[in-house]
Amino acid sequence: MDEQLIQALEDPTKLHYKELWLAEEDQLRRNVLELFAFGTLKDKPDDMTLTSLMQKKLQKLSIVSLSELRRELTYTEIQHECQISDISTLEELLIELRHFFEVKLDSVRQVATIGRLYDCREVYCNERPLQLVQTLPTTKQSLLQDLHRWKDKLQTDIIGE
Repeated sequence: MDEQLIQALEDPTKLHYKELWLAEEDQLRRNVLELFAFGTLKDKPDDMTLTSLMQKKLQKLSIVSLSELRRELTYTEIQHECQISDISTLEELLIELRHFFEVKLDSVRQVATIGRLYDCREVYCNERPLQLVQTLPTTKQSLLQDLHRWKDKLQTDIIGE
């Protein structure tokens, strides 16, 4: 991995990588960018080496992916999915993600409750085949399906149509 890519992946203010992934021609660099655009730590190949800052970034992105699936996450689940060894690090990462979502931490119950979402992971629109990511990221189609389900729920449960 070259220094320019490492700097982009270590940049604490940058959490979206789809544009770089789409523009990249080199397969090895594209694989790394795919992981950071759509993947989680579970998608990281064993032979891919990350710096500690890149590892932390991927942990954060993995937490964001979890928050898109469920609004209540146990600390145990987050620790397992994101390879976080201690609770203080877990809570620190959740607080650092406040620009992605509101979160309430319950240290006694060891639960993080996700409130309002402010941002999300990249949406995959089949622009090019995925090489590393096994768990299907949010796609345009799945996003549209979720919006239609939400619309139907509003019409039946709230509006009463």
